[in-house]
Amino acid sequence: MTRARALGLSALSAALLLASFDPLRLDWLVWVALVPFLLALRGVGLRRALACGCVTGFLFHLGQNYWIAVTVWDNREWLPFGNVGALAVALAAWAGTAAVVLMPATAVFAAVTATASRWLPGEAGLWLVAPAWCAAEFVRSLGALGHVWGNLGYSLWQRLPLIQSADLGGVYLTAFLVALTNAAVAAGVGRGRACRLSQERCRLWQRTGPLVLVAASLHLANYAYGRTRLAAELPGSGRRLQAAAVQESVPVADKAVPATVWTELRRHEEGTLSVSGAGLVVWPETALPTVVTDFPAMMTRLADLATRSNRTLVVGAMDQDADNRDYNAALVFAPKRSLVGRYYKRHLVPFGERVPYQRTLPFLKAFKARDPEFWPGSGFVPVDTELGKLGICICFESMFPSICRQLAANGAELLLILTNDDWYRDTIAPQEHAAMSAFRAVETRRDVVRAANTGISCFFDGTGRLVKRSKIGERVTLSATVQLRRSKTLYVRFGDWLPLLSLAVIVAALAAGGWKRRLGGLNAGQLGGTIEPSLE
Repeated sequence: MTRARALGLSALSAALLLASFDPLRLDWLVWVALVPFLLALRGVGLRRALACGCVTGFLFHLGQNYWIAVTVWDNREWLPFGNVGALAVALAAWAGTAAVVLMPATAVFAAVTATASRWLPGEAGLWLVAPAWCAAEFVRSLGALGHVWGNLGYSLWQRLPLIQSADLGGVYLTAFLVALTNAAVAAGVGRGRACRLSQERCRLWQRTGPLVLVAASLHLANYAYGRTRLAAELPGSGRRLQAAAVQESVPVADKAVPATVWTELRRHEEGTLSVSGAGLVVWPETALPTVVTDFPAMMTRLADLATRSNRTLVVGAMDQDADNRDYNAALVFAPKRSLVGRYYKRHLVPFGERVPYQRTLPFLKAFKARDPEFWPGSGFVPVDTELGKLGICICFESMFPSICRQLAANGAELLLILTNDDWYRDTIAPQEHAAMSAFRAVETRRDVVRAANTGISCFFDGTGRLVKRSKIGERVTLSATVQLRRSKTLYVRFGDWLPLLSLAVIVAALAAGGWKRRLGGLNAGQLGGTIEPSLE
């Protein structure tokens, strides 16, 4: 295969992956989107594999994350570079995120897959596709720059029977099954093409049959498991309550004006009182964009609102500690008890809320979005109330499976997500951000209440079913019945066991293949056993 053709196939995979997500949402394409990419990797050397991985990874993540450029440009007032400089920063942030943060995982996946196809006999290398992809998705979620946008599993959030197994292995298990299917299809297509070009007797089924059978069996088991879980009553404490999410659609620009804080308080009070029967009311992230504890009158007013309405009130605001460090916070007020708990956002948005690695690279301080910066909280601990234990995460945190998992492991009976997605403007990001909450519900078997400033506010039950949602930009208070649960899923108990196991399998397989290769156990012809010479 020529270099140009291999890179073209890699670009085709990027296009198919993009079509699997919003706005096209052709999610059925995700089952074959990686096939051209995998065909381009068969039997190639390390340098070409890395090149193919860079093409697929960069183009896919560039398309997935175009909203980064929109966000930076629309909020350019915090950049000290003028309009031309702000445009350059916006484009650099967009391309840099795709190239530096996200693309390397795809490139490493390509290197592992290509190496396995050369070092392992027959079609054995394709068995490592699913573990390698699963591990790559996990690795790029780690660290201060971790980013999970574009995980294959998220494309299937509306296919409820197919995602119920996320309570076993998280969204990574869904991505694993998708990658396994792509590997099985690629095995059949690649071997079929080799048979057409070869004069020798072709044993298509003998080469690809085991992988196809395993993939088909796992999919049948996954579907059967999903249908069973959807038909059965989820284990729970039996306690139900009416919850409400207030969406006042306040533009980010208005939140930057200190004089509007009292106006925002009044509007959220009206939204809280507009719905009847709710025992829990959730306001969005930074509904009150100020250090509320500095204003005794505001604290009194919030406590009175909770008592007067007889509702537990969760308020997105800012807070400070004794050292005057700012936090992106959720404050919880209970009837007749005033402030009963706090949650401080721990996983902060890089450059938006806190600049990572600034001690090592001081020049990065010029790109911070706010001064002073937010400080991270100290743990994922639920807030204990008379209604139950509330697991709160704020905005960016809801993207990461491990955060809601830790909240559930620490006793959270209901998940609350407070967010302000107005930063994303009119892009696909609000929809994709909200869709991730479906997996947080399934992984933990917790109902989810999501309160967003400008949308999308919504409710998910423990199966990931969307119960109710708002429109973007709508001023509304949504209410729905939620159930509190205490049971712990396998994923909650054991965490990210699947990507860690995948990493171990990859290391062991490549080590074994490399050792045999070093000992001369495989000759040059056998090393290219996954692809016929005539295909090169």
